[in-house]
Amino acid sequence: MGYIITALVALILFVFVTKVMELNRAQKIGVAVGIASVAFVITLYILMDDAKTDRLRETILAFEQNQTIVCEGDIEANATSFNYSIGAHSLLGKPNTPHAGKIISLYRCQPKP
Repeated sequence: MGYIITALVALILFVFVTKVMELNRAQKIGVAVGIASVAFVITLYILMDDAKTDRLRETILAFEQNQTIVCEGDIEANATSFNYSIGAHSLLGKPNTPHAGKIISLYRCQPKP
């Protein structure tokens, strides 16, 4: 969806700039290249954000299915020793466990292979 919106905004902006302003051919090409560059950067950002979101979703799903996930390289987390904080996307160490009081961001975790 983000790709379609980006393309439409770029097209509308190009049409607006070229129709409202009196530009010669070289200036129109410059405007087109500039708009295309911005649209390309926006598309790259959307792709990277989608990949990050997918990885987070997979990690949350694994944790909620009582699987062990690996966090910060060497910490094995599961529902026995951690609680999931939905709003912060983090794990909170349960009392009376080795990880009591510890807070780990789920962005630093991944499902155990």
